[in-house]
Amino acid sequence: MTRSRFFPFLFLAVIPFATAFGEDFSPVTTRNTVFLIDGKPVVSDEFLLFEETLFPGEGSGGTRSPAHLADTFINNRLLAAKATAEGMDLLPEVRSRLESRLNPLWVEPYWDEVVRPTVHVGEDELRALIPELEETVTLRLLVAPDRDRAEALRKRALSGDDFTELVRRHSTGLSAGNGGLLGPLERGNGLLEPPLSEELFRTPPGSLTRVMETRIGFAVALVLHRKSREEMRDEGLARNRAMLVRKRETAAWKARKETLVASHTIVVEEGIEGAVREAGTGVPLPAALLSRPGFHMDGVPFLLQDLLDPSGIGILHGGNVLRTAIRKRAEEFAIARDAAGKGMRERHPEIVARETILRENLLTREYLRLRGKGLDASGPELRRYFEANRSRFVAPKALDLSFIETKSPRRAERIYTRLAAGVPFAEVAEEESDNREAKGGRVGFVEENRLAAELEAIKRLKVGEYAPAPLRVRSADTGEELLVIPRLNGVRERRPLRFEEVDRHLLLQAVVARKREALAREIFEDLRNSHRVEITPEFRNLARSDDVPGEKRQRGTDR
Repeated sequence: MTRSRFFPFLFLAVIPFATAFGEDFSPVTTRNTVFLIDGKPVVSDEFLLFEETLFPGEGSGGTRSPAHLADTFINNRLLAAKATAEGMDLLPEVRSRLESRLNPLWVEPYWDEVVRPTVHVGEDELRALIPELEETVTLRLLVAPDRDRAEALRKRALSGDDFTELVRRHSTGLSAGNGGLLGPLERGNGLLEPPLSEELFRTPPGSLTRVMETRIGFAVALVLHRKSREEMRDEGLARNRAMLVRKRETAAWKARKETLVASHTIVVEEGIEGAVREAGTGVPLPAALLSRPGFHMDGVPFLLQDLLDPSGIGILHGGNVLRTAIRKRAEEFAIARDAAGKGMRERHPEIVARETILRENLLTREYLRLRGKGLDASGPELRRYFEANRSRFVAPKALDLSFIETKSPRRAERIYTRLAAGVPFAEVAEEESDNREAKGGRVGFVEENRLAAELEAIKRLKVGEYAPAPLRVRSADTGEELLVIPRLNGVRERRPLRFEEVDRHLLLQAVVARKREALAREIFEDLRNSHRVEITPEFRNLARSDDVPGEKRQRGTDR
């Protein structure tokens, strides 16, 4: 059984495939049906969409077997139906989560189908934006102080010498550093004197001009390419078309969203912005604050959890972000409602299917989370878990370290001179180290496996030794390079932890996780006992193809 990196709670609740289907197996021959749940067919397209939606990027040959995926699919469907029957989808926190996750599915198709087709740009208005343009030339220019020098360099270029290199080495012009590259320059550009301009526009692309006398010296140019007035106009039209289309699309999208949102009732929770500001920025969010609604839309609550911290990381981003998040969720809500009113649900069954998969998964997670909310563990339970899993509770090898830090190579030399003269490391650290917060440079014990790669040399030191040369480390705060001189003060070897030394919170989490697993298994076993599941030969074919490494599965009936 494989742990899901996306849904760490669900993987605990999967019932073995053989147990789930072994006794109820009844071969069904409905074409393209992989299994039936209470007589309702699940076709291969839906099953494969489930895998793509919840486990993206794994595809054929992934770590999850077809049996595991099938169990997760069936568990989600059965438990989501139970959660809906019990009205769990109407709970404020669950409703908020469902709206926040499902409404965004309709934003892109709504834009493509409803808004984008309304944006038009006429050729006449485009042409009105484009002034009359002159033809242009792009060239490399070589300048010499006298004609003889210019002619000699021109002959070398005609003989095969690289013109760009000749310019870089011998030109006295200001553009010599980049090989004399100029342009595109319009005919009549002030940089081009009339005789030189005429010569450039007469010379075919890829050819050298004759030597011309100019106010900056004697010049010879390699014409790279020219563009006619018509080509310049076409390019200008293309540029302006793209610019104007983008501008009008942005305006149309903004206007449509404003109109849609205005047709709904938004009520921002009183005092919520002040509460968010009071909580601070970039700090873990208090659970009590997260569970409060940020706003209601047509009476539907949107909790702060789903506005400011949908990933569950626990970082707050501030009041301005709250307003932006409220606006975004409001737009998604309004778009999803209008999409349904315009019949898009009927025209896009593939989005409805994806929405169903996400909804079932969310309801399953929420049901299990709420059922397991009050689980706890007693002291004796924690000790029993510790005794049964002693090998997991180990203090890794740790090194007692002191550091002297500096940004100056010269000061590093002085530090080594003083250390070689016998001045105690702590005294040098106090007087020379840029980091004065650590008294005597003392860092304390650092787990060996947590040392940064740049500090690996520390592992080769003996107790009482300091590094013979400074280690170069990038500062995590500023990105500046630091010269670090470490000293190994002592070593604490790897050892088993005593019960009293183990973090009680980690123990509690582990024991409660096991209880949740047992509860989830019980819930799913009860569901499986009260519903009928039938698998088909089609599923067996799908499972066999999944086991072939690298074989690509096609969706649909023709495989």
